Amino acid sequence: MTNAIILHGKPSIERYMDPSQPKPHEANWLPWLAQTLGHMGIPTTIPELPKPYAPVYENCINEALKTPITEDTLVIGHSMGAGLSIRWMSENPDVAVKKLVLVAPWLDPNRRYGSLFDFVLDPSLIERCAGGMAIFYSSHDGKEAKQSAGMLMSTFPGATRKNIPEDGHFMPGNTMRTNKFYKIISELL
Repeated sequence: MTNAIILHGKPSIERYMDPSQPKPHEANWLPWLAQTLGHMGIPTTIPELPKPYAPVYENCINEALKTPITEDTLVIGHSMGAGLSIRWMSENPDVAVKKLVLVAPWLDPNRRYGSLFDFVLDPSLIERCAGGMAIFYSSHDGKEAKQSAGMLMSTFPGATRKNIPEDGHFMPGNTMRTNKFYKIISELL
């Protein structure tokens, strides 16, 4: 049976601590997507990654792996969550998934977060994504996100690429106009 996991991005500590702001796993289009997939009979989990404003790879991935990830799993990562997904699959060559969808992927190209993304991209991991890999990016995103997307697109030339300039970093209130991300549904199904 198909299931899905959505890994959220990295907020600033100020945003994370602000009680008026939703936590990252409850923000943006993530809850809408989980609910939409749920209505389609696809159970979906959005784990709350520990201290996402100061992420430690092992802590984040251990929390994510509480959700069973199999060859029937849709893996969706936004920003840092996309980077976590790519690192985990690169370092675990025995892992296969139904589809890998990366939205505004971020790999910390300036290495501001130490060893968070200290790994080697495995170009063959796309072969372990039965339904392929899709990369949603925006030519109007920030420099690091565009650099990260570029690295992934050159490593995975067979990935589907979707440039949606008007959606920036795919966060409502940033430049995305709504928390409903309809364009991702056709890539998942």
